[in-house]
Amino acid sequence: MLFRELITEANNLTKAELLKVRDVNRLEVFLQKIAAGSESPFTTTDGQRFDADPSQLEQIKQQLEDPEYKGQITVRNTQGQSIPIGKLAKTKEFGGQQLAWDADPEAGGKESFVVKPSDLWPGEGGNFTATQLFPTVINNKTLNSSEIGKTIVNIAKQIQAGQPADWATVDKKFQPAIRDYAGEYLGVLALINGTANFPNRDAFVKHLGAGLDKINYFFPAKPNFPLGDSLGGVDIDGAFTNMDSGNVIYISSKGGKKGAPPSLNNLKIPENLRTQEYAREIEFIETLQNPDTSAGPASYTQSLIGINKLFELAPDSIPQNIARGLPFSADDIARIVDMQRNRKDVDLKNISELPETAQKMLEGIDFSKYREGVKPSGVVMYLCAKTIVNAVNKTNAMPNFPPLAREILQHNFIQIFARPKGGELKFDVLWPNREMGTGKVELYYKGSANEPNKQRLSFSVS
Repeated sequence: MLFRELITEANNLTKAELLKVRDVNRLEVFLQKIAAGSESPFTTTDGQRFDADPSQLEQIKQQLEDPEYKGQITVRNTQGQSIPIGKLAKTKEFGGQQLAWDADPEAGGKESFVVKPSDLWPGEGGNFTATQLFPTVINNKTLNSSEIGKTIVNIAKQIQAGQPADWATVDKKFQPAIRDYAGEYLGVLALINGTANFPNRDAFVKHLGAGLDKINYFFPAKPNFPLGDSLGGVDIDGAFTNMDSGNVIYISSKGGKKGAPPSLNNLKIPENLRTQEYAREIEFIETLQNPDTSAGPASYTQSLIGINKLFELAPDSIPQNIARGLPFSADDIARIVDMQRNRKDVDLKNISELPETAQKMLEGIDFSKYREGVKPSGVVMYLCAKTIVNAVNKTNAMPNFPPLAREILQHNFIQIFARPKGGELKFDVLWPNREMGTGKVELYYKGSANEPNKQRLSFSVS
């Protein structure tokens, strides 16, 4: 069968097709997949995976449901690239035919194959040294119990031996799962072994601070693991950790997804950026990364120490009602933190127990908008964090913050591609990961007056 004939049989999605309700409600399925993002990827008409950006859900829903809308409808992926919906294949879930490149007639496609990192290392995930990783994959019981798994093991052995990874003889029904899922750890093996195409390898090793044989490799227990509270909302496929310095480099194929990448304390500032141009921004970021914790955990002290630093570097960016209470002394910070952490007997009636500096900051505040149980210390921490975010994002208090943050992000995420080429499965490594810097970069904070320490300040990419 010709490839062109295959596309005709599989068909593609159009507005008219989506509005048809037959054996399945195609529109409902389509919108559910948009909302699910990378958890329920589309397939393009040329057989590529397409992870939709969930933030566009309402816009697309309106365009599809509006009978007067005649414009082209496009779908954006998590890396910011847009295609017409006609480039999305009408797969089996839309009532179409199973695609030949993604089909196992007896099992139901690549999702049915047990080859993801989360399948191999459930529970807490996999955390290995470089010397452990090859035997861990090659001897994995899950892989060695299936035909596709044995194929993956064979590829891992080829990589270990420095040989080309044979793709021509791999069963076509296995190929999508191996490329998209097993590629996440096979690519790391190729990176360790030096067989991946990685032009910036030496610079990457210098930034990480250790040879690739001297670091730990982490694979999450869940597919498309979303980094947690202190690490934001970007999906990762794994991470490299320098166990001596704690420096972490995240493996991400979804760097453009709207959300909060790792909090500031997890990201290393590249040495080449330590110039006079960025000196003020670096001083500010490093204060947020390493706040004085003598009064309590960083999640409590960061906003208080951060607002002091902002007051020192850019006092005009701080509203007068906040600035009149600054700077906080070390004793002020200790008293505010103690109230928030340890006092269960205070509420907004106890403002007089705050330091005088903090009381000045709360003069004239409408407390009716805060719910019962909020402590005055929590309001102070929340106002400080929001003032920092607004000063950086809206009043240009740190004009070089966006380009600096973009470079920091790009240097702390690495992307590994598994790509079939000329009968081989090859691996290309992208670092610095320029896709991390294609969106708008800002400071991000999701705490509240009730839970001001819920999350430390983070970078946000949208």
